[in-house]
Amino acid sequence: MAHGRHLHIIDAKSRIAFPAPFRQEFGEKFIITRMAEKCLHIFSIEDWNKIEGKTNNSLFLEDVEELYIRNVIGSAYDIELDCNGRFVLPKFLIEFAGIVKNVVSIGCGNRIEVWSKEVLVEYEKNNLFDKDKAKEAVQYWRIN
Repeated sequence: MAHGRHLHIIDAKSRIAFPAPFRQEFGEKFIITRMAEKCLHIFSIEDWNKIEGKTNNSLFLEDVEELYIRNVIGSAYDIELDCNGRFVLPKFLIEFAGIVKNVVSIGCGNRIEVWSKEVLVEYEKNNLFDKDKAKEAVQYWRIN
């Protein structure tokens, strides 16, 4: 499971380095897409196939499902690392995430989030747990 934070710089050719610990978990090929927050999500091919498989169950979908498919599945890109462990971030996703220079990759278990450092700082400033919510989260995730 991926964990930890890594800071990168996006270069002039829109490439960012994929941290070695994440390479061990995700390999050389994976999927990147946008999600609800102004960040990108990286999934292994195996996990992505499960996500896509869930969207193929019905020809008639609710509006929220159509929106999800259009915005998440429709924004997904296949990524392959180069010989230096870097990948090119598509321009559409760079613009969506507000990435200018500094990039933070966060391991979140079965996925990796990719944020503009500046956007992440602002997001965390406005979305940190309050004391009661933190207690609820600890109880939810407690392993006995």
